[in-house]
Amino acid sequence: SCSYRLRPSPEIHTFAGATAAASSSQVAARSFIECATLCTAWKTCRWFDFHQLHQRCCMADRPIDCWGSETSETRSSFDELTDTCYSTEPCPKQAVVEDSRYCVFMQRVSNSVLFNRTWAEYESGFGNSENWWM
Repeated sequence: SCSYRLRPSPEIHTFAGATAAASSSQVAARSFIECATLCTAWKTCRWFDFHQLHQRCCMADRPIDCWGSETSETRSSFDELTDTCYSTEPCPKQAVVEDSRYCVFMQRVSNSVLFNRTWAEYESGFGNSENWWM
């Protein structure tokens, strides 16, 4: 199994219309998937942006302008995580990538929930607001 250990060094970024600085970190990443995985490993990450040309992943607690005037090849954001992981909606957690929506079915940010489960538990979903499978 893959695991990523991320020690973010938060930087202060400001952008037009910002009322408070965002907590963010930029790290090297080889792909959009690796960037998404790194974001799930960082407890305060609720948004990320992968710059394909520069192989950089920007993660933050809310959307920010990571690259200045440059644009990234892939831009994404996660809805705020709430305790409604198991609502009756078809996909309560969604990622938006290049104007397309994708269902986010897993998040793991700590070891507070064990993922060594039976198939039946994976089928029905489990977890809490930080670590979940749906």
